[in-house]
Amino acid sequence: MNDSYLIFDIAEIRINPEAFLKSEKSFFCIKYRYQGKMIEKAVNRKEDSLIIDESLYAVNGKTIPFEKIPDTQLCYYEISEGKKSKYTKIADFKPVFADEEQLKTEITLLISILKASQKTKAEIKMEVLTFLDEFYGRPDTDNVKDWLNRNFQIHIND
Repeated sequence: MNDSYLIFDIAEIRINPEAFLKSEKSFFCIKYRYQGKMIEKAVNRKEDSLIIDESLYAVNGKTIPFEKIPDTQLCYYEISEGKKSKYTKIADFKPVFADEEQLKTEITLLISILKASQKTKAEIKMEVLTFLDEFYGRPDTDNVKDWLNRNFQIHIND
């Protein structure tokens, strides 16, 4: 099973805003190890979504290649007055930021092979999603829907 998480440009990960209140004293952050140091960065947030993009993986203004990040932890941080502040680990994940030009080439080839073998639209969609998951990582549903529609006119909900 692939534990990688495929991201096209920006992924908006939905959260329950009632379970994770947005305030000045509580926020989401990611933690990862790079060159022997623990890096912690606050995650931008809309009311019901966390914004994951390559800026979270930049140190001193340089983006770190995702291959050099063995894993990332998503945490919820709560600052308590008079008590010790609290990290709650939410999930482990391994980000994979797509090289979109390479991926477009691979998907174009895959689609042409599938069309040549008389696959239906539904079968093509399933094969493309399986390919992405197996070779790159699990994509966020909305993120991959937008990307496939924009680049290949593949509509996931059709």
